[in-house]
Amino acid sequence: MPSRARKFVPTRSAGVAGNILWSGASRGLQAVTGFVATVAVARHLPLAGLGEYLSALAVAGAVLSVSYCGIQQYLVRELGRGADDPGALVGAGVLIRLAIIGLAGLGLAGWAGFAPAGSRADLAALVLVAFGCEACRSMGQLAGAVFQGQERMRPECLLALLHSLLWGVLLTMAIRLGSGPFGLLVASGLALAGHCLASWIVVARGAVRPRFGAGCKRVARMLRASLVIGLSVILLQNLFRVNVLLLQWLGTSEEVAFFQTPHDLVLRLQILFQAVMLAAFPALSRLFAVGPVRGAELTLALGRLVAASAGGLASTLYLFADPLLVMVYGGKMVPAVSCLRVLALGTVPLALGLVWSQVLIATGGQRRVLWVNAAALAFNGLLGVVLTPRYGVFGASVAALAAYATSALGALWAARGLFRGRIAALANLQALAALGGGLLVSAVLPGRSGGPAGLAAYAALLLVLRGVGLSDIRVLTRCVRPVGPAVRQENVTSVEKGC
Repeated sequence: MPSRARKFVPTRSAGVAGNILWSGASRGLQAVTGFVATVAVARHLPLAGLGEYLSALAVAGAVLSVSYCGIQQYLVRELGRGADDPGALVGAGVLIRLAIIGLAGLGLAGWAGFAPAGSRADLAALVLVAFGCEACRSMGQLAGAVFQGQERMRPECLLALLHSLLWGVLLTMAIRLGSGPFGLLVASGLALAGHCLASWIVVARGAVRPRFGAGCKRVARMLRASLVIGLSVILLQNLFRVNVLLLQWLGTSEEVAFFQTPHDLVLRLQILFQAVMLAAFPALSRLFAVGPVRGAELTLALGRLVAASAGGLASTLYLFADPLLVMVYGGKMVPAVSCLRVLALGTVPLALGLVWSQVLIATGGQRRVLWVNAAALAFNGLLGVVLTPRYGVFGASVAALAAYATSALGALWAARGLFRGRIAALANLQALAALGGGLLVSAVLPGRSGGPAGLAAYAALLLVLRGVGLSDIRVLTRCVRPVGPAVRQENVTSVEKGC
């Protein structure tokens, strides 16, 4: 009797350009959904409640950042290069992440049990619920890494749509019921749990079925290989949270809200650039593995496109910070306008730093990324301790901007050897000059005309200085994953034809 088991047949990917479109649609949907949810929460909760809500998410995220442990990047890199047993590889990743989540949960539960009575006890309960949210998010992202490694991003987009619809329904119900921070976090956790479950069902049925028995034999090897990447990811994630934790310690819940609301907006928009690198990372790993020329060409094209887009986004946030905050979050967020203007300038170093650090990881330079992120985190913490008590929210914003610039410059310097020292081309100085020119034009013109004029000046200068062009997009459209089994060293010819 013939077996009814379905045989998985590899299909040709959409290439880097196609996968960027699917990944961009997925991350864009997540960004819009998260933005709408953030606005709804900010308008629904009072400032003190909003500060506790954001603090709980920051603490839970900082604790659970250890669960990432570099597993996703390692998994994507090995799948992109063509793993000999993808089922065992995925199974090992699942086992490692579940074990770390369990240990982190036990530690956090112990901390909550010793929390003193009063508001801190309430915060401990919120942190535990937020921990459940982050755990589901972590497992869902691990499933997304399988789609990313196989360079087939379409399923992730459809799953993001499912999560957005579920989250919208649950969040609306929680707000209509008049729920406080606790109820809103429960709604978020249920939506993330549904997304996580659906993601792993799709992975097991249509991509790779995890093999936990064989995966147990790979756990130690995967941990050794991904430990450096994992430490780097932990440092990077806490780089984004240290200012919130310092404000919670040195300031008030209201100050947390004034800082984290615009900060969350800036970081949420970074999802768009993350989408680009998620789609491009397997191709970078594959191309740099067989030769640096094609990998360098793809990196330069990505850097030019990312810098141009990030510059336009930074200009928009900076020039329209006042009406944007009031229109979206309400009049209570007026004190956060200066904070948004400072953090808006961090959009460019955040985006470019992401490109360079991912290239380093794709080429095995994760130790250099680790040292860069460690230095940026230490600098952020030190500068935050100095500036936050004296200047409050504005000081925390300046510390964050300086740390993001430090991280980007460090990654740029570490990656220079892969591109024969072409630092000017990597940094896209034309886009940076266009950004400065646009802000200068807006400062010279008075009244309401300054904002639109500055944005128009940025676009014009970008074209005149040739900060981006159609040739960059053509490079992306040429990079297609070869059809068939693993991409290995002997497949140099087919890979070169693919890009």
